[in-house]
This record gives sequence, structure tokens and C-alpha cells, in this order.
Amino acid sequence: MKRIDALFTLLFVPVDYLLLFAAGFTSYALRYQSFVTQFRPVFFDYPLHDFLPSLALICLVGVCIFALTGSYRIASHYNLGELFTKAFLGVSTTILIIIVAVFLRRELFSSRFVVILAWLIAIIFVFVGRAGLLYLKTLLLKRGIGTHALVIVGTGRVASDLVSYIQNNSQLGYRIIAQLDGFGEETKNKLIELKHNNKLDEILDTRESVHEDQASLIRFVNFAHEHNVMFRYIASLHQTKLAHFDTDSLSGYPIVQINKTPLMGWRRIYKRSTDVALSLFFLIVLSPLMALVAIVVTLDSHGPTLVRLQRVGRGGRIFTLYKFRSMIQNADALKSQMMSLNERSDGPLFKIRHDPRVTRVGAILRRSSLDELPQLWNVLRGDMSLVGPRPHEPEEVNRYNEAYRTILSVKPGISGLSQVSGRSNLLFEDEIKLDTYYIENWSQMLDIWILAKTVFVIFKFSDAA
Repeated sequence: MKRIDALFTLLFVPVDYLLLFAAGFTSYALRYQSFVTQFRPVFFDYPLHDFLPSLALICLVGVCIFALTGSYRIASHYNLGELFTKAFLGVSTTILIIIVAVFLRRELFSSRFVVILAWLIAIIFVFVGRAGLLYLKTLLLKRGIGTHALVIVGTGRVASDLVSYIQNNSQLGYRIIAQLDGFGEETKNKLIELKHNNKLDEILDTRESVHEDQASLIRFVNFAHEHNVMFRYIASLHQTKLAHFDTDSLSGYPIVQINKTPLMGWRRIYKRSTDVALSLFFLIVLSPLMALVAIVVTLDSHGPTLVRLQRVGRGGRIFTLYKFRSMIQNADALKSQMMSLNERSDGPLFKIRHDPRVTRVGAILRRSSLDELPQLWNVLRGDMSLVGPRPHEPEEVNRYNEAYRTILSVKPGISGLSQVSGRSNLLFEDEIKLDTYYIENWSQMLDIWILAKTVFVIFKFSDAA
């Protein structure tokens, strides 16, 4: 998904609303024009100040209908026929709802002329408006604004065809920055360098022999998930059992885009919107409790009230995580001296059940998870989500094997499937399996279930991680 595609698809929403409103207002105004009234006199009394609020509500319904009929599906390109079809379908469905409402409640509106005229004008307005936005996007892409940095893998005929096609069609929005062959150490270092320089958005594998090099394919997929890079390949060349994929075409070649998670496009926007709304709500509602915890932590032992910890987020990005301090002031300095006491020999994590560094108040905060309340600020900032995999330390992530790095494909969460399924009692391998299941099977209902289970686990005072 190119960022510019998401941006312009998002712009469809307010533009559609305004154009639907303009169409309704135009049809209302035309109804009172003399060249119309001389043929069809006005028999209804519906003042403008009453009409506009109804129109605003109808336009909101129209935008919802557009969303339900797939008009806001994020895509790289549309043809004019597809644009018109979506405009016709969305507007017609909205008008049908209005007709049903008029039939059931004649007091709502009684002018069929305005309804029919609004239907015709709205189709034209929405179609022209969307076409105009896409034309603007094409102009920006041709000028190199918002382009997608692409690495082509392969040097054969297919790669040559695609390179030529992309270079001759700048409106596609691709900018080829490298052409590689296979996945060796040199290739990996090159990709890491490109990503660190913010120049890598997508890897497109065109190799015809890749079905004989499954190890290379898996390494590309793992790299893409770890570094938050899109990975796609020529469909006829690969057989895969990966969880989610989308199909597209480029220069006549069928292409498959591998998605580690269904949390893409509008689903990601929905999850982020929910995170912002709920984190802001809980920060306000729980602020008295957080103030009380801060006072108790300060009075209990020397040291800062909040601790700032380095954690690894989506795409391997390092961020600062906030928690109420639950350990003595020099806890980090003592960690290296206590490695021999680590009870987590099954993975890269460090855990001691009765950690002597934990303060009296800290033990209560950990059992009740109150020490994690400041992470609501991380959620509001966009570092974390309310629900997601457990955030791990950079030194722990550095010891991950490739299979573990799949959890870096989404934002970490305050709570998650692994946290509510055993918390610190889980083996690390089981924790990764649960987090991977969450990533591959994300849904709104799964998030709701995890949040509900979180409340239950907290009130049971299960051991925290």
C-alpha cells in the first residue's frame, strides 16, 4: 500500500460528503427556478433552514453507503469505468434509502423532482470529483512526489519487462532504486542500508527460479515483515501457504502481495482511531488514580516516579516506553550481575520470579498492572496499541531468530493475546505463537475479547511480566 494511495483514498471521504451536499443543495435551488416552476409548480413547503440539516444527515448516510459498497478500498489505480460504477452504485443506494424514508414518512420530504435531480447531479459530481483527485495524484506522481521506492529482485526477462514498463509509466508511482538477484548477506546489507536511509518501501520478486529457492523467498518475506516493507512477487512463479495475500497486475503480469496480517488499509485506520479515542478517554478518567499511584511510588522509595525504557516497536523502530517505577533506582545496573539467576532459559527474555530489585509498592503495581498505565500515553503518541504483541527490549530483539521477528510487523500493545493467556508463565516459544496468531487473525472482535479478558486477568491479580 503506497502512502499516497492511502492519502487520496482518505480524501475521497470528505470530498464525497461535500459533493453530495452540493448536489442536494443544487437540486433544491434548481427546483425554485422559474424555468422549472413554470412546468412543475411547487406544491410543498420545505424551508431551506429545515432542508439543510436533513441534507447533512443524508450525506453522512451516503458516505457510509460508499464505505460499505467498497468505494474506499485503497488501490493503486482506478479506471474511469470503475470510478463511475462506484459513484452510481453508492449514490443510487443512498437515493433508494431516501425513497423508502419518503414513503414511510412523507413529512420528511415530498418533492420527487428534487430527489431525482439530486440523484443525477450527485452521480456526476462524485464521479468528476474523484476523477479530479486521481488526476491530481497522477500529476504529483509524475513529478516524483509521493513515489514508492521499489527494489526489483531478478535480472531475467520478466524483470526487464517490468523495469521498462515502470520507467515508461511514471503515473504508477514507482521509483526503482535498485535491482538485486537472490538474498545473500550482501543483498541483506544493501536492503538494510536503503531502509535506514528511508529509501525502501517495497520489494518485488520477479525471479522465475524462485520456486527452487524457497529459503531465499522466506528470507525476503521475513526481512519485509521485520523492517515494515511491502513484499510482492509474480504470482505464477511461487506456491505459498502464507496467511493473507492481495492480487494485482502490472504490465499484464499477475502479482501477489504478501500480507502478514489482515490489519491493513482501513482496518489499520480503524484500529488507530480506536486507540486514540480510548487512550485519551482512559487518560482522562484514570488521571486521579494515576496521580495517586505517582504519589505512592514517590513516597515508597528513592528514584523517579516514571521510568523511561527502550523498547522495539513496529518495523524494528526503537521508542521510549513509560511505566511507573516498580524497582529500585539502580535496577538496570544490577541486571548484568543477575543474569545467572534468569529463569527464562527458553528464549531471549530476562525474568526472575522473586526479583529482589522490585520494591514493596512495585510488587503490588506489577500484580495489578497499574505500573503500565503511563503506556496509555505511548498509545496516544502512536508508539503502541491498546492490543498487540508484548514490547521487548532491543537487546532481547537482537537475540531473536528469524521466526520470532514476525511480531515486529505490528505495533506492540499494552495488552495482548499472550498477556491474557498465561502472562509470565508462558514459554517464550508459546508467547511468540500466540502473538503470531493474533497478527495473522486480527479482527475487531478479537481486540474486544482481549480487552475484556485483560480486565478479568487484572482483577485476578495474575503475575505480571
